[in-house]
Amino acid sequence: MGIRTIDTVDFDDLAPGDRFRVGPWQVERDELLELNRRWDPLPIHHDDGAARARGLAGLTAAGQYTLRIKQAMLNQAPRTDAVTGALVFDELGFPRPVYPGDDIRLESEVLETGPRAASPTSASSRSSSAR
Repeated sequence: MGIRTIDTVDFDDLAPGDRFRVGPWQVERDELLELNRRWDPLPIHHDDGAARARGLAGLTAAGQYTLRIKQAMLNQAPRTDAVTGALVFDELGFPRPVYPGDDIRLESEVLETGPRAASPTSASSRSSSAR
């Protein structure tokens, strides 16, 4: 199936094994600090010295900031109105720190597709994404 960039994709175009890539998104220090200070003011998220004392290379992005980048990249990808939103996250993890200056890329693989039991007029897909 290979990896492809997202152009216009309808639900009927999706098949298990399809992979899509979006990005890159460069992490800007000022933007990261603004969000971190407001929503997750742990010292590792706004103070380089505190982050280094914890064994990190410098201040890191809060998980909320990383999710914001993912959502922004998905929202900027060309697509049709076939996509209405995420229903659930089965698993969510942050395996590596995100630092100012990092380039974030999103790769997503369709795991399955099918009708939604709760709504006979809609369908859903399950995918896995990684940075």
